[in-house]
Amino acid sequence: MAQVFSATTSMRTKEGQEETSTKRIILAGPTAPLPAERIMSIKPTKFTTEPLQLQCEWMECRFKTTVMQVYMEHVACHVPAVEVHMHDAQDIQVFLYCRWQDCPWKTDKKAEDLQRHLYLHAYHTKLKCIGVNTRSRSAVKSCKADPGNRNILPDLAENLVCAWDKCSQTFINIQSYYDHIKAHCDNNAKGKNVEGGIRCRWAGCSGSFANIVKLKDHMRSHTQEKLLACPTCGRTVF
Repeated sequence: MAQVFSATTSMRTKEGQEETSTKRIILAGPTAPLPAERIMSIKPTKFTTEPLQLQCEWMECRFKTTVMQVYMEHVACHVPAVEVHMHDAQDIQVFLYCRWQDCPWKTDKKAEDLQRHLYLHAYHTKLKCIGVNTRSRSAVKSCKADPGNRNILPDLAENLVCAWDKCSQTFINIQSYYDHIKAHCDNNAKGKNVEGGIRCRWAGCSGSFANIVKLKDHMRSHTQEKLLACPTCGRTVF
């Protein structure tokens, strides 16, 4: 269920008077679908230019970087160091456990599932970094939710598949998946109002949009890409 939080912003008029306004931010859980209409009253700056302070939370590891690609590669290196538990002496079940802070996730399948899960943690960390930046800019009230749930993520049981026309490429890395989708979008005519519009080529979609920016915004309804996350509780903000 979505949660609604208030955010108060202030600015000074040309006459020197201070004006304040209260706006709403809609928070939704990581598995919640995108709403029919995007509701965001506080818009962050372009996320591609956001400064990132990325820190690994695998056990006692405190690796830090500001580069997303470096962070992704580092996180993936923890897969060989996974902790294995065996249950039920008769059937001998082997479980791989995620050792990211406060994450209860485990799998009885294969290391690839853990790698996919860790890439999701890395991506989620980026969203929380953007959440920190946005909160500092927008005077959002402090989140009162339990921070112990901040790293509980949905399970990605399978690799991500691109459903763009004549493309069925699969991805284990969620960030690479989203970058790939954006590349499809960028491979269209440029301009604020493209003549004839730009058609969405996702399977089963017939939408048409004025420009690439609006197409990319629409694509999140297909890919469920998130914009940012609360750094306290981990919930994503659309």
